[in-house]
Amino acid sequence: MLKSVSVYLLLFLLCTSCTLFDEYEQSMEQARNAMKSSDYAKALESLNVALIEQPNNADAVSLKKMAEENLAKQQEEIEHDKFLEVFTPIYEKLSSWRGSIGEEIEFLTITEAEILLPQVEKLQNEIEANIREWQSSSYSIEIGYLDSATESLYLCIIAIIENISEPVELNGDHSRSNVIKQMLRSNDFKIRADFLYTDFKSSMNRFEELYNKHK
Repeated sequence: MLKSVSVYLLLFLLCTSCTLFDEYEQSMEQARNAMKSSDYAKALESLNVALIEQPNNADAVSLKKMAEENLAKQQEEIEHDKFLEVFTPIYEKLSSWRGSIGEEIEFLTITEAEILLPQVEKLQNEIEANIREWQSSSYSIEIGYLDSATESLYLCIIAIIENISEPVELNGDHSRSNVIKQMLRSNDFKIRADFLYTDFKSSMNRFEELYNKHK
């Protein structure tokens, strides 16, 4: 009787081992096929199942590491392509305005500013619609510069439309530091527009430095 129990127990253990081995091999085969088709997320799912069956299997551990690295690279490429798709048209529009305005803002008339204003507002809304999605991405700095450039151009145009003339009061202090201080405080539209347009160009230049590395 004892001998019969031992035989049945041995057969049970053998069958269980075969089942576990079959599940492992099946999961590994699924993982290899997924890797071949670049479906790294699916490959990781299968490998996690395989590692439940054989946690210390060197082949499964090695293949999982490869799948994780390839998945990370694939996601980076997807994010890169989407960044260019979403933000290149915005950048090109800002660049075209910079080209048409030129290096100095003083020649932009009130009529031209009034025509340009709704276009800049539309661009601001486009950035705002996307900025939350991208704020934690690896492109958040680039997008920040683009957002800053658009905001500076918007405020610059507002200053031109408001057309406020206000002399700078130096109060007898003609030192460079005081001149700059009072100019920054001034509400004169020419001074405000000049400062803001300089900020616009600076943000655009910083964006371009990073953007050109991604092209």
